[in-house]
Amino acid sequence: MKYNKLIFELSSEGRTGYRFGETEIDSKNILNTIPKNLLREDELNLPQVSEGQVVRHYTNLSNKNYGVDTGMYPLGSCTMKYNPKINEKMAGEVVDAGKDFIILKTKVLNLLLVPFSRILHFTRRCEENKCEELELINMKPCFKRELTLHFGEVVSKSPFLINLFFGLDLHYFLDSYTGCYIYIRTDQDKREIEGILNSTTKNSLVLCMDKEKRGIDFDEILTIEIEQEALARMHL
Repeated sequence: MKYNKLIFELSSEGRTGYRFGETEIDSKNILNTIPKNLLREDELNLPQVSEGQVVRHYTNLSNKNYGVDTGMYPLGSCTMKYNPKINEKMAGEVVDAGKDFIILKTKVLNLLLVPFSRILHFTRRCEENKCEELELINMKPCFKRELTLHFGEVVSKSPFLINLFFGLDLHYFLDSYTGCYIYIRTDQDKREIEGILNSTTKNSLVLCMDKEKRGIDFDEILTIEIEQEALARMHL
């Protein structure tokens, strides 16, 4: 499938490509520190896209060239023809694990789901004070009270809580993200597939891509990445 989109076609009003964490520094309006004669009167006509979309857009454009990921170069590049990519490293913060998959948080705050069957080995790298065990007893008092008094209602809203208490297979976990934008890598496609998750069954999922639907077997899937905007709408 050829990629011929402009980045403005991916734009959606209100979408941002950054997210600041909590800080103890008092916020100030930077516009008050800039002379009025230097301020722009009209808004910039820039695409409103997420950080992940920007990375994927320009990666897809780069794939218009020949490369090790897209095919063999016909003029005899030995390095490219005889040293293909077989295995690939992935990095992220481990968030959780289901019965048959692990969940990582990427640098752009997306969730990356990797089936156990696709993992060769783990390498643990801990930063200082980053690998302490988290205890469920340390949850916020308000949330603990809600969980105690309204267990079924609270747990049913979060795929993470359902997985914590009952353990979920990958297709059950994905059910909670139906209607969300996801990215899928398979062993059948050279390029990443992206679209809106339409539905899931025990053995496959259906993705809506440019008004067309495509079924993908879980046996073909290498990774599934859930867009951070979808996560922001979920009650985790």
